Amino acid sequence: MYSHDRIKLLSDQEIEDIYSIPEFNKVERSLYFSLTDEEMLNVKKYRTVKAQIYFIRLFGYFKAKQQFYKFDLGQDNDTQYILEKYFEENLSDLTGQIDSKTYQKQRTDIVILLGFQDWLPINQPQIQSHLGELIKLYPKGHDALRQLLSYFASQRMVLPSYRTIQDMFTDAYAIEEARLNGLIAAIPESKKEQLSILINKEDGITPLNIIRSDQKNFKYVAIKVTWFN
Repeated sequence: MYSHDRIKLLSDQEIEDIYSIPEFNKVERSLYFSLTDEEMLNVKKYRTVKAQIYFIRLFGYFKAKQQFYKFDLGQDNDTQYILEKYFEENLSDLTGQIDSKTYQKQRTDIVILLGFQDWLPINQPQIQSHLGELIKLYPKGHDALRQLLSYFASQRMVLPSYRTIQDMFTDAYAIEEARLNGLIAAIPESKKEQLSILINKEDGITPLNIIRSDQKNFKYVAIKVTWFN
């Protein structure tokens, strides 16, 4: 990694929108906390009501955002909805988190059920290589990120942390910069002068200006639609 400063790909609000735990309304709870018979069998593998409710919530959040979260159970709307729908009881002392071993087991069950693969460091070379190709086509970070999120979805892979994605972009840009510098160094001086004139010409219809106009500004809604639909 060539810099300790991580590239800023998203605003704080965009990071929050992508990575924060979902806040469901009534319709969304009915959708994401609905379970098939096979899924309910997985719920019942866990002995305590607390672990079962945690699984249903973790499963619903994953279906919504393809990410895993740690959270506390309590008198929140999601827990109460699940209690009323599946357990027909009100447990006022249902609080806290499940133990780490059970949490990891639930993650494994969920990715198997939905045909996903969890994010592991061993996946990084594959993603890094794909990202290197993406930034050749999409030099703007936002555009490349949108394409990368689409790739994660197509590969049915759990989205890694924002910091991990930042680090991969930092490395990818360093590699691409070195590649371009090598190509530029190999250009004869006479051709460099001609290219410099072309690059600095901003008026008129030239192939370079057409390329410039084709690099549209990034809109966050495009990332959201690509990843979550």
